[in-house]
Amino acid sequence: MGNQEIYDNLKALQNRAFSLSNNDKKLIRSLSKEFDIEFVERENCKHCFANQINFLMDAVKVHFDVIENLNCDYVVIDNMDVTIMGKRVNNNTITNELAHFLINNFRHHQKYIRLK
Repeated sequence: MGNQEIYDNLKALQNRAFSLSNNDKKLIRSLSKEFDIEFVERENCKHCFANQINFLMDAVKVHFDVIENLNCDYVVIDNMDVTIMGKRVNNNTITNELAHFLINNFRHHQKYIRLK
């Protein structure tokens, strides 16, 4: 299963996080092991699986960013992590599309991004 498919499945599970089937719970447990994310499943915990879904989605997004940024022509100056115009900008999230958006819509973009 690829990262996009994993993310889509987790997104679907997030919508019904409080009524998961046994197969859904099994998937969450196996993905937690695969991504090496600790999962402490407590008895009668209504939020354990919902919280774990969020942790897993964050982990999958990191893998997207790394793959996506291999061909990016831009870099964030001084490895900053900022939110500009509602978009999180750092070296993990920067893409050519995001950089072009900032160049076209944010006049101080040169303080944050530059060509590699």
